[in-house]
Amino acid sequence: MVEPHLPPTRIELYLDCWETFGTEEFPVERVRATQTTQADDAPSGRSRGDVQTAVETLVAAGLLERVGEDRYQVRLTPEDELEDWIDDTVSRVSSLHEAVQSARRDRDARVSESDRTAAVDFEGTTYLRLPVAPETTVAEVARALTDTFETDPDHEHVVLTAPADEAAHVQHIADRLCDPDTDRVGSYSLQKVTTEVLGPDPDSLTFRLYLTRSGR
Repeated sequence: MVEPHLPPTRIELYLDCWETFGTEEFPVERVRATQTTQADDAPSGRSRGDVQTAVETLVAAGLLERVGEDRYQVRLTPEDELEDWIDDTVSRVSSLHEAVQSARRDRDARVSESDRTAAVDFEGTTYLRLPVAPETTVAEVARALTDTFETDPDHEHVVLTAPADEAAHVQHIADRLCDPDTDRVGSYSLQKVTTEVLGPDPDSLTFRLYLTRSGR
């Protein structure tokens, strides 16, 4: 025998709500005033916390619905046909499924957008973006580039980015990395492609220095 998803006390509360309020709206306080007669005919009161929890359980089950702040209503009545209950359940499940799928699409779009911001398209070439902070050293950039090339061995282009007032710092790092007399980045040498300064606001411009690797 299949056990019901709701305990008998919850079902009794649902029936109390139906018999007391019908399809009219009601607050939790009025539910507390209802009493269920037990087998020995002794009425049992209910605390607000217990009733609130029970009512929310019935909302989750689809038997009641919230229609306002602290106000509820019977959603499915005992007098409705089974087909009506099934149709309502299918409708709620379909809505829930669509909400989940929509949220999933939004999440995937955000991840995709994040991936796109990790790369820069310039003159038909995609450059992996590597931000450079004022305190970043040549060695740190070299390690980051080595890790980048090892992670994506087929990619050959990187762009160093920083606020425009850090252009000299980025240029210094690039000069050191591209100097043929210095250690190469891993097993690769680097060459400058070009630089550019971007941004609509003169006070928040971005400096980009494009690099490409060659040789192994």
